[in-house]
Amino acid sequence: MRAIFINLDRASDRRQWVESQAATLGFALERHAAVDGASLMPPEGGHISAGALACFHSHREAWKLVASGDEPYAAIFEDDVHLSSDLPRFLSDASWIPADADIVHLGRSRERCVVINAGFNALDRKLYRTVTENSGTEGYIILRQCARRLYAEFTDIAEEEFDILMFDKNAFDLTVYKMIPSLCIQDQFVEEPRFDGQIERKPSKMKRGSRLGREAARQIVKLKRGFTRLLGLKAPIRIRVTFR
Repeated sequence: MRAIFINLDRASDRRQWVESQAATLGFALERHAAVDGASLMPPEGGHISAGALACFHSHREAWKLVASGDEPYAAIFEDDVHLSSDLPRFLSDASWIPADADIVHLGRSRERCVVINAGFNALDRKLYRTVTENSGTEGYIILRQCARRLYAEFTDIAEEEFDILMFDKNAFDLTVYKMIPSLCIQDQFVEEPRFDGQIERKPSKMKRGSRLGREAARQIVKLKRGFTRLLGLKAPIRIRVTFR
């Protein structure tokens, strides 16, 4: 399976970090130059910073790369991830990926995630269908057709960061699976981070963790719980996300 990491030309320390992990683990990892936020102007009146907008367009360009390739799946990583020693096993054979999967989320950027099934086996790990609390684009596997569709349809952001639209709100009705334990974790969530953050964020209308934000999240889960019951599916549950 093709594996790509997104990296700014000026972030040579991050490039060295990711490439050294791949070399140690013994798999090929292809660098894709990231879009630099210093060259972008965020939309007026929006709540998206130049850095967050650049991150979005960097992933869009990676989707374009995947869409034009020959392989049915590709893995995309950001350049501050810590990779599991088990990652090569999952990249060398895609037979464990469910046939209906658009994306398999490999990362750990939140401690909890809301899911709607008891978990499918994926080698020695579990895959869960996600509902919410699953933002973060530190690492994921994407179906080529999904990459093609997202590149064509997901062209801009203004109010919310693209990982929230993709995963928490699932604005494109994707079939997303979450792998637990995860195969990568973002640097800022380890005990001793190596890097400073690269994306400045504007204050949002609804801060995460605020009373209004928590209530909105509860209502989303409540609505999705109602739909799953109508469809005869299991009710959403909140599970712990680990990294190994």
